[in-house]
Amino acid sequence: MKQSILILAIVLVAGALQAQEKSRKAVGIRISSHLDYATVAASYKFYVSEPGAIELNAGFGQRNRYSVYDHRYWNTTGVSLSGSYQHHFDISAVPGLKWFLGGGLLLFNSFSRQSYYDGFGAGIFATGGADYQFSNTPLNLSADFRPVLHIAAPSGFGTLHAHTFGLAARYTF
Repeated sequence: MKQSILILAIVLVAGALQAQEKSRKAVGIRISSHLDYATVAASYKFYVSEPGAIELNAGFGQRNRYSVYDHRYWNTTGVSLSGSYQHHFDISAVPGLKWFLGGGLLLFNSFSRQSYYDGFGAGIFATGGADYQFSNTPLNLSADFRPVLHIAAPSGFGTLHAHTFGLAARYTF
């Protein structure tokens, strides 16, 4: 069942990527401080208006956790899909540099032998950061902050993850 939901979500994201008509698109990788399910993510960003962009991420993470109940370390692996809207604002002093604010949705699934870290989760997040587009090369760099509020999650995850920072590098086309 979990695999079917994940495959369906990947197919839907791929269909959304194919349907975009804007010429300002970027694909690359995002590295995050969130170890559980989004340490490394494929990143796709496209503009829907002059200031507005959508960023989609498909992530993977892994963490070795210590259990106080049985005094053992257990491996937890997770996968995630997220999508966010970002509204960009020019920083006129530096051409190509913008700052952004926005928010998005997150779906994840973690796999662990510890029941309190195993299962499906969903959340919402605010996002803000800086985005730089090089003028002479098709490279886009961004840094962001994404505090995540879990709406549903295995009990071991807690409700608020206010420590999530990310860096992305993307090829633009």
